[in-house]
Amino acid sequence: MSMVRSVSILSLSILALAACAGAVSVSDRPCPCADGWVCCPGANVCASSEAACGATKGADAGGLAPDAQSSDPGDLPTTRRLATAQSARAMIADETHVYWQNVDGQVVRAKIDSGEIETMAGGGQLSAGSPCALALASGTVYSAGDFVVHATDVHSNGDGTFGTSSEHAAEGIHTTNGLAADADQLYVAEEGATASPPSGAIIAVALTPSHPRHYVSNGLVSPSRLALDATSVYWVTGDGAVQSAPKKTSGSAVQAQTLPAIDSSQVRVVATGSGRLFIGTGISVVSTDTAGGSQRTLATDAQGLYPTAFATDGTTLWWAASATISKVATTGGSSSVVAQETDGSIVGFAANAKYVFWSNSKNEVWVAPR
Repeated sequence: MSMVRSVSILSLSILALAACAGAVSVSDRPCPCADGWVCCPGANVCASSEAACGATKGADAGGLAPDAQSSDPGDLPTTRRLATAQSARAMIADETHVYWQNVDGQVVRAKIDSGEIETMAGGGQLSAGSPCALALASGTVYSAGDFVVHATDVHSNGDGTFGTSSEHAAEGIHTTNGLAADADQLYVAEEGATASPPSGAIIAVALTPSHPRHYVSNGLVSPSRLALDATSVYWVTGDGAVQSAPKKTSGSAVQAQTLPAIDSSQVRVVATGSGRLFIGTGISVVSTDTAGGSQRTLATDAQGLYPTAFATDGTTLWWAASATISKVATTGGSSSVVAQETDGSIVGFAANAKYVFWSNSKNEVWVAPR
């Protein structure tokens, strides 16, 4: 796949993991559609006829819901429903689009200014319970599939295809639990083929045409929730530990380092920024140095909700918990609510330099100033 011009994105850590596959009825199934069914423009779902599209909950031909300027969760006047789309799970954003992976493993995106939806040439049918995972680097979106990681150029050719090709960035992966990318490498959190002994791994894949790869660390317990800084990769294990290993471009796997004094029974998510780690543990958001020391609590949810996704630019930390998106300065202080979801729970979460995005359990994608 040719590597074309880079898409500039905010230097954020964004962590979210959701089960991707599940039962989906033929009606309201994401496009493309089975024989005899039509794809409803904008809504990006299937219906029995063009006439039936009008009865399908969703957006107009531009992808923007008809009430996008007036039906705002949390009564925030600048919050709007961007699009209606089936099962938007793992999410990521650049300055022009928000991307997500749906229940069929497809990568779909919506334009931030108009809500226009495009189904990209990536993804593939996933097994029941498979996690969604996305990463974006150098104009390419990487997405999880069964035993494979897909790579799709983000630049539209104007005919429903993207870039020059879509290819496999990595094959033979035993369930992708998470993806993260920097300018040089794609990092894959692999579940592994066996639970005993643990066979999970962190795999680094070079962002070059031949995609050579190597193990960063292996023998891990279900690693997920990847986060990167300039020198290391971090993850959460299936038994709740936060671990790290140095980034490297070649060589043998190294033993993972486990951060001390973290409540391993409660850890759900981790992010990096400005030389700090941000960890969602229980109902608290905790900041530590990258070795796990000098811990301080940045925020505690008064309603007892668990942080499930983070985004940070190093100055501010945003997180999703149940139906709320909140923020706090990475140095501490009072937290505030950015957006309140009133029509379902938050499923996917992403941020760019201007906005936060989320999908809800009602198959809607929303945007709000961050």
